Amino acid sequence: MDQGLAAVLGATVGVVGTLGTACLTYLTARHQARDQGRVAHAQTVRDERRATYLEVLTAGEILASECAKSWKWITETEPNRVISDILKAHTQLEAAMRNLEKAANRVKLAGPVDAIHRMDLLLMAAGREMWAVRDRLESGGGGMPHSNEYLESKAERAEETRQLVIWARTELDKVPH
Repeated sequence: MDQGLAAVLGATVGVVGTLGTACLTYLTARHQARDQGRVAHAQTVRDERRATYLEVLTAGEILASECAKSWKWITETEPNRVISDILKAHTQLEAAMRNLEKAANRVKLAGPVDAIHRMDLLLMAAGREMWAVRDRLESGGGGMPHSNEYLESKAERAEETRQLVIWARTELDKVPH
């Protein structure tokens, strides 16, 4: 009977050990899969945010380029311009500003909550720069190549862009990668 009891106890210990090992293996695999899912999600969020930040920066560069091009055209050409040329410059400025607004809205949606404030600051500065150029376009331009309003708004937009880059880098570093 002692040998039979020992055999039963040995088999029981073997079964319990196997079940315990199987449970631990399952729990470990489940935990690892969950961790991998979190890391993959965090990487996806980081990549999406990075793409939207780059989209805003690119749209901002295009708007700044359009403003500079129009400003140069205003200050370096004859005051009597053809209306169609002025309308074309208006259209290009408005399209560039709309693209910046669309890109900023994507950041507001994809980014953290404080992205909204950051984008609003950039849009206000970019809008002031664009309106300084548009006002000069509408007034006929000419002369005064160094308008304080344009130069100040241009510097403000450049500073907001710089602050956006610093902020975006900090935010991207917060997201695990």
